[in-house]
Amino acid sequence: SDDTFVVMLTEQGIIKKTALTAYQHKRANGTKATLIDEGDRLSAVRLCKDDDLIFIATQKGMALKFPSQKLRPQGRVTRGCRGIKLKPDSQDKVISMEVLHGEGTILTVTQNGFGKKSSVESYRLGSRGNMGVLNVKGSDRIGHVVDSILVDENDEIMLITQFGKIIRLSVDQIRSTGRVTQG
Repeated sequence: SDDTFVVMLTEQGIIKKTALTAYQHKRANGTKATLIDEGDRLSAVRLCKDDDLIFIATQKGMALKFPSQKLRPQGRVTRGCRGIKLKPDSQDKVISMEVLHGEGTILTVTQNGFGKKSSVESYRLGSRGNMGVLNVKGSDRIGHVVDSILVDENDEIMLITQFGKIIRLSVDQIRSTGRVTQG
């Protein structure tokens, strides 16, 4: 429908919102969706409406929440604009994006298996293009953030280690904590 948009976000924090209708015509050789800078990669793609909120999380533990209506709709073959500002020389990158429809819970998991749940409300509303707030206090013990996702208390998650070990648990088994903790 006319009020639904495709939001694309790259690892370097470049975000773009395009009307879903811009992608309705099928072409045999595909449809160009966006322009991406050399050395950057697409990190996440979601559908949203103007009354939704965008939540972005980075590998080094930063998070930003802002209204999707602050993103100006652009055409298909455009680059986009800054979604989140990454600290210079930090080698940080965007690892996830969620579209929020109000209240909810964000589950953040780190490289060494630590996790925490925080309410969406604990992340202050910011402006597109700034650095956001601290999501996880990083350390050598917990490692980098590997994902921050929107969850429901009835959800179950599966975590898989690089050696193939699978852990399955219910979201309600994970402790709810404040925003700036290690988990």
